[in-house]
Amino acid sequence: MKKNNSLALFIILFSAFLPHSTCQASEKSKWISPKFVKEWEIKEIKPGMTPHIISITANSNGIFVLVNSKETKYTPPKKLSEMTEKEKEKEIKEMKFLFGRILSDEERMQHAGTFGKTEEINHYRLQQYDFEGNFHRQLPENNLLRVSEKIKSKIGTFNVIVNGREGTVDSTNELIKPLYVAPDYEGNLYLADYEGNKIVKFDSDGNVSDLWKIEHKKELKGYYRDLGSQRGFTIFKDRLYIISEGFDKKLGFAPRISEYDLNGKLIREKIIKPPKVPGQMPITGKKIPFLKVEGEVTDIAVDKNLNLYLFAEDTRILILDNKWNEKGYIKTVLKKGFEKPKPVYDPDREKTINYDEVILSGTGISFRNFSSEKLSRVETTPGLYYANKIHISPQEEIYVSFIGDKPFGVIDAMVFNKKGEMIGYWKHDKKIYLEWFDKLIDIQKLEVMDTELDMAFYENNIFIGRTLYDRRGGDKFHTVIQKFIKEGKAK
Repeated sequence: MKKNNSLALFIILFSAFLPHSTCQASEKSKWISPKFVKEWEIKEIKPGMTPHIISITANSNGIFVLVNSKETKYTPPKKLSEMTEKEKEKEIKEMKFLFGRILSDEERMQHAGTFGKTEEINHYRLQQYDFEGNFHRQLPENNLLRVSEKIKSKIGTFNVIVNGREGTVDSTNELIKPLYVAPDYEGNLYLADYEGNKIVKFDSDGNVSDLWKIEHKKELKGYYRDLGSQRGFTIFKDRLYIISEGFDKKLGFAPRISEYDLNGKLIREKIIKPPKVPGQMPITGKKIPFLKVEGEVTDIAVDKNLNLYLFAEDTRILILDNKWNEKGYIKTVLKKGFEKPKPVYDPDREKTINYDEVILSGTGISFRNFSSEKLSRVETTPGLYYANKIHISPQEEIYVSFIGDKPFGVIDAMVFNKKGEMIGYWKHDKKIYLEWFDKLIDIQKLEVMDTELDMAFYENNIFIGRTLYDRRGGDKFHTVIQKFIKEGKAK
């Protein structure tokens, strides 16, 4: 009996000791989260126009964030006497079709929504802040680029088609739809204007110092929209890499990698096989692991050995060596770190609810064994946790950032080493620390959604630029920059 008791005691002590030792070992090797320093909301482009983050970067001159604001302009219908003959003919046909007769000017004003014109204008700005959050400047004004005659004579015109505008537009003088900003080591900044079919180089004073068209193979005849489906943009040392959609006789439409020097000279380019990703169910976006489909590349990063990391959809990183041969994949799915939300009071239902049960009843997705690929996308929008971008830190850690509702814990990124091993995930106490967020009740905080999130690294600083949608607390958007310090790396 004593022998059995001794054995039982040994097992209990051993069992208690083993997890403790394992925990200590993992504690020593785990990734260390950066420390929060401060945050601030960014400046409006124009009063009353909410800025939405597109891309963020940093260099020795500070933090630079590419933002967009949409302005809706309404033009009332013209009087018949003010219209050209062509406009009259068109509108008379429309009026006869809609009303069976020609309307008077007074009647047309009563149906102003039909006969007036609503125009949506996109404003793009590059804003500069210092490392303490002080605003310095923004450029360019009214989307217009001040391009010198010397540059214009070198590059000619870039005629592109722009939605909502008649004919073609020379994009040399304006930003059409920039998607990325990246710096070089001399303080210059580069914008990838995808629908404008160009890369714009700004010097440290904010002047346009160069501009070049994205070259294309003859199969597509320079058709500008091939830049938009496959995308990604980064700079490392004296090389610039951009992903666009190419065409190959065997592969059809597929990702094209183009490498330039920092003066716009094309060094090399290659069309690669589209990366394979899990198929998705319609509406819910549920992954079908056994069904692999061709995915789109949506971001790119490069390490010190010039290996490329192409981020495909929200579940895969395709790794290429420095000769652009395929090396393998990293699966970017997080399966841990999620926590069950506490019960919250819902003022609409006037009772306390379990939020995870609300998600279960609405989507069929259970908190049990939850992973980031479950309900990551709903139709074409982010769902709960949607992996959106890839970043490589100065320590060559690979960050894959998340957007979405994040109801099971505020996890902004999962972190991998170059071997593809997950070394940690970046989790926060709350989504944002500003006063407006603290005033929200718990269910409102749960439903504040990250619609966009990007990261920038400079020395031991990490900056997160995020746009949040506050749908329950006022149906507003807030765009902030958060500053963190990477204090060290576990040995």
